[in-house]
Amino acid sequence: MSTPTQHLKTLSQTAAAIHPHRAPPSLAERSTMTRPTGLDRPELTPAPRGMAPAEWQARVDLAAAFRLGALYGWHDLMATHFSVRVPGAADQFLVNPFGLLFEEVTASALVKLRLDGAVQDANGYTC
Repeated sequence: MSTPTQHLKTLSQTAAAIHPHRAPPSLAERSTMTRPTGLDRPELTPAPRGMAPAEWQARVDLAAAFRLGALYGWHDLMATHFSVRVPGAADQFLVNPFGLLFEEVTASALVKLRLDGAVQDANGYTC
């Protein structure tokens, strides 16, 4: 089974292959970047009551993908999109809520939709 660290390494390698001209920010650049608040860390934040641990891990991984997208500048591309199917639910998936910047997306802010577009859980956000 892959670990979140392995997933992030794979995403980083993918980013380098897709945008070889866009190097990761230097340490100096990162120190001036806005630090997101409310980061969800699975080892520190257990799955919310009533949520399966597998769904929570998928949420944490997807939020990390959004953060990497911001880090590599993918947020400025037209129609950039990340989503993930909810583990164990063939007809549900997670997307970022409307209005949040990629660097602001957290696991708990993701919106759960059905394949027909109906909102299952908006967590107070709009789609």
